[in-house]
Amino acid sequence: MKMKNLKQKVIFSATPEMVFKAFLSSKSHSAFIGGNAVVSNKLNGKFKVWDGYAWGRNIKLIVTGK
Repeated sequence: MKMKNLKQKVIFSATPEMVFKAFLSSKSHSAFIGGNAVVSNKLNGKFKVWDGYAWGRNIKLIVTGK
């Protein structure tokens, strides 16, 4: 399968810190996407979302927009 990069821009009514914490919490991430999510808030930590449809690891963790 040929791999492609995906870039997405989303605007939330929340601070960058709030979004960062929500995406790196399994409970909050699951509620946000409406499916099972197991995520890590650590560098090189693994994640698996949408019941295993998407998975990977955190290669860089940056909060921007301050």
